Amino acid sequence: MKITHLPPARITGWMMTIAGILAIFMLTGVSVSADAPAGTLLEQAALINGVYTPPPVVINEFNFNSPDDWNTDDWVELFNNGPDPVDISEFIFTDNEEGHFFIIPDGMTMAPWSYLVLCRNWIFFRILNPEMEAAIGNFPFGLSGGGESIMLYNAAGALVDSVAYDDKLPWPPEADGLGSTLELITPALDNNTLYSWVASTQLHGTPGERNSVFITSVTAAQPEVFSAGPAYPNPFNPVTVIPFSLNAPGHVRIEIFSILGQRVAVLTDSSFSAGTHSVVFDGRSLAAGIYIYRAQTGKTTLTGSVLLVK
Repeated sequence: MKITHLPPARITGWMMTIAGILAIFMLTGVSVSADAPAGTLLEQAALINGVYTPPPVVINEFNFNSPDDWNTDDWVELFNNGPDPVDISEFIFTDNEEGHFFIIPDGMTMAPWSYLVLCRNWIFFRILNPEMEAAIGNFPFGLSGGGESIMLYNAAGALVDSVAYDDKLPWPPEADGLGSTLELITPALDNNTLYSWVASTQLHGTPGERNSVFITSVTAAQPEVFSAGPAYPNPFNPVTVIPFSLNAPGHVRIEIFSILGQRVAVLTDSSFSAGTHSVVFDGRSLAAGIYIYRAQTGKTTLTGSVLLVK
């Protein structure tokens, strides 16, 4: 069987941040729900490039450059994005180099909504992730630290899914040897689009689990009980403003975290009237870098990111 390699996607756009993703949703009339049931994943994906129908199995997360202190070697997580089992016997994982391919063993089936991790070094991966049993390997090639295309084909040689990534901005730099992985924010989005990916907020990623940055549904725009962000200016030095709005009085807590998950500030933990409000994040005492803000009210949690430059 001849495997036809895909050319890398042409990447254009602006800084890849969670706040940027939320801004795109706002500009395109799409709202994001953080507490919808998982079954709504496939309902709509009328986003940046029109209606997108995700494949039954998606490339959901991958690690292409491990940090020195957590060397799992390269790995790729597949996700069964549907309510039915999928037979992935003899599916082929490959990159854009001739002769680089890994054939998934015969008799393998992914259960509904399940994960499978393909490893370059199964032993390295399992030593650091002993609880993750749904892992196989070894695929006999490394993922490029400089970016490339990775593809998944079915047993008949038809393309199932592909991702063209890069290690340069606007792709998130935290995934390039700094401890994060690249995560798809929801399988409802085209994962061959830059804005569908973010760096994991959980150090070392979430192999075999729901991604640390995850939108459970993408639905048509409707009045929001609570909204937050995007922050402005972004990037900023030394102060940025995070707006939020309530349709009814409520208690709001807004926290700031480093990219390593350490809480560095609580901007507010108070009750507010209905309407539009804002808080100020002063980064004068902090190091330059990406920070995550988390806004909570009731059962709703919204997140975004800001870039502090000095």
